[in-house]
Formats: sequence, structure tokens, C-alpha cells
Amino acid sequence: MSWADLSVERMALMLIDSTRHESFRFAPGGRVSATVGVHDGPLAAPVWHWRIVQDHLVIATTPQDGDVVADLHEPTLDGDVLSVRRGAEDACRYQVSWTPAAHARVLP
Repeated sequence: MSWADLSVERMALMLIDSTRHESFRFAPGGRVSATVGVHDGPLAAPVWHWRIVQDHLVIATTPQDGDVVADLHEPTLDGDVLSVRRGAEDACRYQVSWTPAAHARVLP
């Protein structure tokens, strides 16, 4: 499976993890709204940028060469759970959902 098969521009991911909190809501135009932190602890809500590079979904601080926040690759979908490799880490799992195309919008 490739990222092109997954309609990234309408996708939302919520990390399945008992300690870390991480959610991404992707939008057309390469923007991604994120919420990151720890459960029962501080959270941040940045707007980052996403792009697909050699079948890696790269989330970065700027559209082109910013600091890479996440490098997700080797996606496999099982129902509403997306398993990916994150950089050199072991696989992690996300709850996945999609925004209907009629409701997707480009962030300014």
C-alpha cells in the first residue's frame, strides 16, 4: 500500500499509545494541524506541513526543507487502524479517519 492510495489530503490520524498523545489532521495544499504531547500533560497544537517523498509521508516545520517532525513509511491499513514505521523506530499504530471531500478545505 502507498500513501497515494490513502487520500492523505483528507486523512486524520490519532496515535494509539498509552503515554504519548499525537494527532494529525491533513488538509489539501500541504498543511497539517497537529496536537502533540503526553496524556494528562502539556499539549501543543502547531500547524506543520506535509509532503510525500519516495513513498514516505514527511511532516515538517516548513513546506520544503524544514525540520522533519515525523517520517512515516510502510503504511498498512487494517480496518480503521493504520500501522506505519516512523523513521527508524518500530511500527506504531494510528486510528485513521477521513474527512468527506465536500468538507475538505485548503488552509490559508
